[in-house]
Amino acid sequence: MRTIDLSLYADRLAGEAASLAARIEREHGRLRQAAIERAARAALTPFALERLEALGLLRTRGDPVALAELEETLDALEALEAWVEEALARTAGDGARAERGVGSSSCLVRDGPASPLQPDACASAMPRRGVSATSSPPSAS
Repeated sequence: MRTIDLSLYADRLAGEAASLAARIEREHGRLRQAAIERAARAALTPFALERLEALGLLRTRGDPVALAELEETLDALEALEAWVEEALARTAGDGARAERGVGSSSCLVRDGPASPLQPDACASAMPRRGVSATSSPPSAS
């Protein structure tokens, strides 16, 4: 997976999480408002209730089941976000090792000026101290 793809997906998931969090807050607000309206109904006269209902007031309905479903969905989304962030960290770590030539079997191709982070050839193609291309052991000199 490419780092950019994971980053874009993480951003999209963060937007979805923010949207769900806002919906959850609106549902909490509806439940609180419905509780206030229930308490007010007990204290108001029938005439006042009739007038307020005619204006469209005292009709708020909260849905605790919908709230629970939204919260469960947000929990699942947050689990996915955590997985994507872990994958992003792994991919970034793999990319850093590849730039240093560590743990990678493929060579990095360079177009342009040399970079101190990028070797000129694969690490396996670079001669190492004490290793020769012949089958004879290294000399003691």
